[in-house]
Amino acid sequence: MNRCFDEILRLFYKETGIVFENKLQILKKKIEKFYKDLDYKGCDSFLDDIKKSKELLQKFINFLTVSESFFFREKGHFEFLVEEIKKSVKQNHRLLSLPCSSGEEPYTILIYMLENGFKNFEIIGVDINTKVLEIAKKAIYTKRRVSLLPNDLLKRYLSNVDNSHYALKDRYKKMVCFKHLNLFDQEIYSLGQFDFVFSRNLFIYFDDYSKLEALRVFHKLLVQGGYLFLGHADIVKVTPGFERVYRPGLQILKKI
Repeated sequence: MNRCFDEILRLFYKETGIVFENKLQILKKKIEKFYKDLDYKGCDSFLDDIKKSKELLQKFINFLTVSESFFFREKGHFEFLVEEIKKSVKQNHRLLSLPCSSGEEPYTILIYMLENGFKNFEIIGVDINTKVLEIAKKAIYTKRRVSLLPNDLLKRYLSNVDNSHYALKDRYKKMVCFKHLNLFDQEIYSLGQFDFVFSRNLFIYFDDYSKLEALRVFHKLLVQGGYLFLGHADIVKVTPGFERVYRPGLQILKKI
């Protein structure tokens, strides 16, 4: 089991760049439950099949990359975004949220853009997890996910579904485009370049090699002088091609 488990994690790392360094025994039990729920008798047969089946591999990636997000999380990044756009002479701005998870971040970006009167922009949300992308497209959220939204904005942009869920209004859902892509695949460059990239709490899952590879990709995806927003827990010691922007409590990198 240990050899098979290690091979599964190596395959997962090759596909996603994500490493698991903590609570490996808990992770092993989760993976074992995952393949047994799919009627696999043992690890080896499951490993053989995820090597051959892209559909099964995607299902496994979905299982291990579930994350929880909220509207208006780390508001300082959005406030900085608004400041920079107001100073900019550009008429159009492109913004990327990667990973976008279940859509709370790109929809928060949308609310900030609209509330500040910006009209010419494009927002794209990208994630490797197809399951969370489906949630993002439906845009129905629990009270907990929208708890940080001021009440007036909650009423303006979302409507009640029931006592515990809110749905983003259709006219706003249409203003964000979602795509299923892997950061480390060449296809990512088909998106073109962006003025701002939000990639918060992705680097916490990467080893040093994957962090450098991710920075290299983001550097190509950003226009000259574009900004990369990282989460407060993302530890990035070396930032080739970027300079750090000083803003207390926030991690912001500028392409140089």
